[in-house]
Amino acid sequence: DFFRQVARLESMDSYVLVSTLIASMSFGALLGFTPTIPSSKRVVFWSARANFLYSSLCLAIQIIAGLSSLLGLYATIVFSLTILASKSALGTERDIEYDQFLLKTSKVRVNGYRSFSSSLLLFALEAVLVLVERTIVPFHAFATAPAFITSAYILFKLRKDWRTILDASGTMKSS
Repeated sequence: DFFRQVARLESMDSYVLVSTLIASMSFGALLGFTPTIPSSKRVVFWSARANFLYSSLCLAIQIIAGLSSLLGLYATIVFSLTILASKSALGTERDIEYDQFLLKTSKVRVNGYRSFSSSLLLFALEAVLVLVERTIVPFHAFATAPAFITSAYILFKLRKDWRTILDASGTMKSS
């Protein structure tokens, strides 16, 4: 049914849009991240262990932002190319080629979905780590623990609900 196929392709547009937004925001975070506390102040006021932990947190933010950006870009490319090839085949009434294309690229679309999902998860983790980094300043140290605990709880609930949705969706995401 032509209209169902078009609806399928239109649903992939959402993956492209969200993946592009996440990749862009994560890339912006990667390029624009500046530690709240300059290294010169950390060396003077903090112990070596505290300095190492804070530097590690800043590095983790940058690595996670980079990975989220790359995975979002991967999903964007997979779904964009899938949409383009599919619309081209459907638009020229090459239904057999379209069906073959879907069969041949099923695993690629699953990988695209996994990349999309992983990018979202990493983006959420990135937000939590930036929140912790921004509240760790000595004047705001009392806010760090509640911010982290609340964020961890939200991520835990998100992970649980995410898993429920993924399990319930079954093979829908690969078709």
